[in-house]
Amino acid sequence: MSAVKKTAVLWTVSAALFFINAASFILMPLLQMIFSEDNTGNIIGGSVFWASLIGAVVFLVAAAKVKNRCEKSKAAKEHNKALPGILTFFSGKVAKVADSALILSAAAFVTAIILAAENTAVTFTALFLMMLCLYAHAMLNGKIYHYIILNKEGK
Repeated sequence: MSAVKKTAVLWTVSAALFFINAASFILMPLLQMIFSEDNTGNIIGGSVFWASLIGAVVFLVAAAKVKNRCEKSKAAKEHNKALPGILTFFSGKVAKVADSALILSAAAFVTAIILAAENTAVTFTALFLMMLCLYAHAMLNGKIYHYIILNKEGK
């Protein structure tokens, strides 16, 4: 398997784990309702949150290591000096969609907190959307994503 393909697989697994992590915000109140008698729901929800977050970061670091081993050109080294994805905005077509969705979801989350504070379903759904968009923003503006896209297109 080529380095670009390995990087893409590791990045995709990381993205899936970030999705699970964001979905854990919806899972937590549901588990509290199901296991209302004890703390089992809190333990399961917290375990899903932390396991998916740690797993996503581990796979992302592994993808970065594979990418960095293969990048030896001067242009690649200059690109590595660029800001991390979390601090970069609107760096590509797909990233523009994710960044716009992040702005909208952050506004929706603030609105949900202010207007629907008692309705946990609305608040946790808005939190899920905001976290999902935040992860998408960071991943789609990141150096690893750009490395995968540039090398798949042969640029």
